[in-house]
Amino acid sequence: MDEKWKTAVFITPRNIIRQAWNHQAALRHHLQTGEQIFISPAIDKDIPSQYIDRVIWETDANTEMLATWNILCINGPSVGTANLGVELGIANGTQGIVKEVVPHPADDIGWHQAGEKPIVFLTRPPICVWIEPTSSNIEPYFFTSIADRRTWFPIFPLETEVTIRKAKITFKWAQIPLTPGNISILESSY
Repeated sequence: MDEKWKTAVFITPRNIIRQAWNHQAALRHHLQTGEQIFISPAIDKDIPSQYIDRVIWETDANTEMLATWNILCINGPSVGTANLGVELGIANGTQGIVKEVVPHPADDIGWHQAGEKPIVFLTRPPICVWIEPTSSNIEPYFFTSIADRRTWFPIFPLETEVTIRKAKITFKWAQIPLTPGNISILESSY
């Protein structure tokens, strides 16, 4: 690979392309560092069985093919995709480093693999992802009471009601509101 592409920043307004680029950046981070990665599925609820295939492949101006899974890299860059704590500077676009992924209590496979495997396949979104925000707009604040983790901020899964207008389908979608990022994005914020 040409060296200049290792730190290239890709910008796109289309979610499906952004997700593919960011997932490739996450895999590159894992291969370069050997850090553990977690693959988190989205959970869709209340979809009538006859519409499941249509929801997966339907493109819509609202959904632009919602991500069915997400990659979370330990010590890897991430970008927030929702406004979680605007008053503290934790909002859509907040940059950070993933520090710890806590599998859901009912995710026996995730808990088992978390201690052993370099790539962990979760069966549901984790109950919490701790990030260390690196964006310059973060308010000075101790996010935890644990002395060596005071700058870590908890990110919880969000459940959103989604309507695909063209298909006239409404359902609930839950996922961690983070996307893997390119390391050069974070280097520019220091």
